[in-house]
Amino acid sequence: MSHSSDYKSTLISFFVNDNVKCVSRLIVGLLCLTMMNIVFAADLSRFLNSSTPNVFFNQADHFGDIDENQPVAVYKGNNKLGYIFLNSDFIGSIGYSGKPIHMLVAIDTKGLLQKVVLVEHCNPPNK
Repeated sequence: MSHSSDYKSTLISFFVNDNVKCVSRLIVGLLCLTMMNIVFAADLSRFLNSSTPNVFFNQADHFGDIDENQPVAVYKGNNKLGYIFLNSDFIGSIGYSGKPIHMLVAIDTKGLLQKVVLVEHCNPPNK
């Protein structure tokens, strides 16, 4: 009887310990992703501040409000022409140097690609 009881307690501790480890890893992973999102999301406003709307859409005169977690609308007056987003906010794009490749991507209101502008990349060091 004690053998069965030891087995059960070992089995329970195994699952409890694994669950605790799994939850701990999940929390750490989510914190890392959150921190990465904060770091990369700040890049969108940085790149848009160094650009003008008419680079992406002819006759565009202003960007909409910048919400770091959403594509930014582009307008001509009150007419929304499309959206701009930073590729690295949605998918990892790492160059040969191991550093991110940042591109501003413009799509119109129908979802058609209008323009892609390379805004930052790093060349690998020469050997």
